[in-house]
Amino acid sequence: MELFDTHAHLFMKKKGVMSPEETIADARKNDVRYITSVALNSDELDLSLALAAADSEIFVAAGTHPHNASQYSENFTNAILENKSSISLFGEIGLDYHYNFSPPDIQKEIFALQLDIARENKIPVMLHLRDAHDDALEILSEHPASEGSVLHCYTSDAPTAKKFLDLGFYISFSGIVTFPNASSVRDALSLMPLERILIETDAPFLAPVPFRGRLCTVSMVKNTAEFISNFLAISLEKTAEITTINARKCISGL
Repeated sequence: MELFDTHAHLFMKKKGVMSPEETIADARKNDVRYITSVALNSDELDLSLALAAADSEIFVAAGTHPHNASQYSENFTNAILENKSSISLFGEIGLDYHYNFSPPDIQKEIFALQLDIARENKIPVMLHLRDAHDDALEILSEHPASEGSVLHCYTSDAPTAKKFLDLGFYISFSGIVTFPNASSVRDALSLMPLERILIETDAPFLAPVPFRGRLCTVSMVKNTAEFISNFLAISLEKTAEITTINARKCISGL
């Protein structure tokens, strides 16, 4: 069995987080073969690219997070484009109105800008959306995403998921789908075409049940896969096969 964690922050400095090398070793003991390392700044980009160059089963996503929209850096974007042959996804980019660490108008401006840059360079995007799906859909209508784009860490409902599916997005489910209060996310999962489902950890955040309150590790993507397999009444092996094939199509291009 081979699992693909499509979104993890391997280089995020947080107390108690394992080193990338320890994380990868632990993951592979737990059937996680492939990992997307998400870079939100130049330092993380350099480290992620070096890791991916040394390990063909590590992939890289990079972009300016909506939290950081006010500090948008052309230098960071230029570094992404200079390495675009090694970048699988432009992101995570998007909108986050839950915290509004950057003002919504600036978030929207930088989101549209990055969508345009990604499309012009034929790079799929990885979206981060929280309490902002309607605005994101409006922006996407004028600034469409490239084929193979991903809506990461899904947090909305089934009707909204249908709108993103209609735009051609893959939708990725994190440990949130296991939370008792996430019934709307499970409703979305129930209508998903199997060929568009991805799984992720968003490590070190969002540890799935039964690990809530702990730092999330990449290996815990297996727990999310187990939950999804039970929810959809298919085997864990089939869930792993489907989600890994999907991820290899949109992230590794295979």
